[in-house]
Amino acid sequence: KIESNTIQSNTTNGVEVKTSCTGNIFRTNIVISNSGNGFLFSDTSSRNVIRNNLIRANSRAGIALQTQSDTNIIVQNEISGNDSGVWVSGTTLANAVHKNDIAGNRVGVWNPAALSQTYNRNWFGSADEDSIAILFQDTVSAFRPYRFGTVDTTAGADTTAPAVPIGVALDST
Repeated sequence: KIESNTIQSNTTNGVEVKTSCTGNIFRTNIVISNSGNGFLFSDTSSRNVIRNNLIRANSRAGIALQTQSDTNIIVQNEISGNDSGVWVSGTTLANAVHKNDIAGNRVGVWNPAALSQTYNRNWFGSADEDSIAILFQDTVSAFRPYRFGTVDTTAGADTTAPAVPIGVALDST
């Protein structure tokens, strides 16, 4: 686990994960103002979890996935103010990007290789599909369903269903 660190103002990438680095958990970190990417996963770095991080104001991508970095789970992160929110390249596929705030980046998602990724319930800074489509540069994957508002990205938030309503009954007559 890489947890609760501040990774700031590096002259290259904030966090670089490469050469078959798998099964890691990156949680509740602050990754800001790096000259490269916030997180860079490359050279078959797969099955990692990136959760509840603040990833902001990096010169390149907030999260970059390259060279067969497959099946990573990216969930409940605030990814904002970067050149690209999530950048996918090479032969990378089958990553799951769910419940993130991917707003305020020049490009929300960039996937020029057009290999399938899964994007569900992310907030792109707008509920207008035309506005989201401009930020979503991926010809294969879909951004739907998307959120109509921000995601609570704090640890443990936005994961528990609300309580059952009191005083509501089903009338089946």
